[in-house]
Amino acid sequence: MKKVLHISLFKMKDIFLLSNEKVTRGMLVFLISMSLLVFPIGFDLVNSKSMNYGLFGADLALTEYDGLLEDLPQASIVEGRLVSTLEEVLIINLKDQFIIIVNPTEDKVTDSRLQETNGVVFNETNYELYLAGNSFQFNYNTFSNVHFSDLKNMSSTEGIRVIYDNLYVSAKRVFLLPVILILLLVFVFINLIYLAVISFFATFLRYKDQNIPPYTGVLKIALFASLIPSVIAMIIGMFAPPMTIVIYNFGLPAVMFISYLKYKNVNLTDTVKKLQ
Repeated sequence: MKKVLHISLFKMKDIFLLSNEKVTRGMLVFLISMSLLVFPIGFDLVNSKSMNYGLFGADLALTEYDGLLEDLPQASIVEGRLVSTLEEVLIINLKDQFIIIVNPTEDKVTDSRLQETNGVVFNETNYELYLAGNSFQFNYNTFSNVHFSDLKNMSSTEGIRVIYDNLYVSAKRVFLLPVILILLLVFVFINLIYLAVISFFATFLRYKDQNIPPYTGVLKIALFASLIPSVIAMIIGMFAPPMTIVIYNFGLPAVMFISYLKYKNVNLTDTVKKLQ
């Protein structure tokens, strides 16, 4: 396996010779490549202090709604606790997309809608975040001072982003690992399809060069060739995470083609030497 990894990463001209390797080794190299692609995005998510609203489907932070937060009470989260003039629980349903419950009492409060809709319950000394019907409890230690009256004076997207970002910084340690694993599975699935399509079109070169292996061989070459562009994509992606997949998509066919040309030139040189 070390030899295969060495060839896949450092000997581009020999990648074409890996068409006879076991497909399991190719898949292992491919999984390593996908992990490298996901790394910059995962690193950015872990260190970010604001939510990636598009990635998490936070449409309220992307679309302006008039009066979205006008029902927020006169309350604040300051110095690690909820300060409010409310005497009873207040439930605010934001377009059936997010539920905010302000609980000034000492009783535990919930709502059946939180089993289907994401939301948060602000208690006096902690808050409960509901994601996909699951409840997670956190304190306010990572919260910046939030005054609900200020949020009401902002645009709806700005106001809800303040809430989302504070929740995200506290809760990301709970749900980021599953999110990153899901991203890895998505990358594996999508790029396997991409490799299959690239390999299918590459086999048409067999009409001009019979040295090109059949489809299964080309697919294995694609699996091994994925390592070089993924390493390049990871390095650049550390500075611009969205560029990782773009670099990989352009880099993979480029590496396969360069490997083919080098393999073809080596074979041609050997043939000329034999004729001499």
